[in-house]
Amino acid sequence: MLGNVWELCQDPFDASYYGTGPTTDQQGPSTGAARVIRGGAWSSDAEDVRLSNRVGYRAEDCGSALGFRCVRVAFR
Repeated sequence: MLGNVWELCQDPFDASYYGTGPTTDQQGPSTGAARVIRGGAWSSDAEDVRLSNRVGYRAEDCGSALGFRCVRVAFR
């Protein structure tokens, strides 16, 4: 999945959150103007195409290197 398109996540983005937030079970900030995108895209430099790569992206921006993944919770 890495290197295709950036994965748009629902989480609000705060560049300093992981340095100041809780040390366990981090859920991310509750508000923010930007959303998290992860993973890198076809247009990214090679060192940026990694799962731990996360940056902020404003909802009003768009581009050919941004996508999303549909997730369904399976109940048994």
